[in-house]
Amino acid sequence: MLTQLDNFITARELLESGRLSLGDIVEIDRIIYSHWVLYIGDDDVVHVAGPDSDIPSSEAKVIKCKLIDVADGSLVRINNKLVPARERGYASLPCDVTVSRAHSMVGKIVTHNLMTRNSEHYVTNWKYGVSWSDQAEAAYQGVFSSSPQTTAQEAHNTMFTGLKSLLHSAQLSDQRETSPNVMTPSPPRRPTDTSLSIWTGLNKLLYSPSSIQREATPHI
Repeated sequence: MLTQLDNFITARELLESGRLSLGDIVEIDRIIYSHWVLYIGDDDVVHVAGPDSDIPSSEAKVIKCKLIDVADGSLVRINNKLVPARERGYASLPCDVTVSRAHSMVGKIVTHNLMTRNSEHYVTNWKYGVSWSDQAEAAYQGVFSSSPQTTAQEAHNTMFTGLKSLLHSAQLSDQRETSPNVMTPSPPRRPTDTSLSIWTGLNKLLYSPSSIQREATPHI
């Protein structure tokens, strides 16, 4: 089991490295956030996502798929959350139990909330029997520390709107930079400190003069 985080690499490189073990948590770098999946063998992972997005507004489905498919060009690394787990006093469950817990959820519709029930919460629960998300905790401290009365649902609504806006802006930028007449393969996206980059971007977005957040969860 890895005790130190490696650099992000492509999904194919990770699969071919032989370092993946049953029950490993894999972090997928989406640049402005991390998506989390659990490895169950045969290049398959289990994760929580919406029909067309990692970050659905309120409900998600537990999905089994190939790591390469869910990575979709993003870089990945094994991240079993060993240090955060040790700091919290948690021990991982046996790998067969972890895999069984994840596999038993496949196909189920579950609650999704960026602050209390995101993909990181689910994989930590499968592996340790306890849910937590360092990414969500960093978000609350970085974005909402000045408003401690903000509820989890209000924070989710704000984060959801901000992430969707950032992702939409990035997609528009990519479209402008890519010529429609030239088909070139997209290089793997560069890794960043995803636990921090999202909060920097969202702070700029959410607290700009032109940004007004709606109270209701937007639909996608």
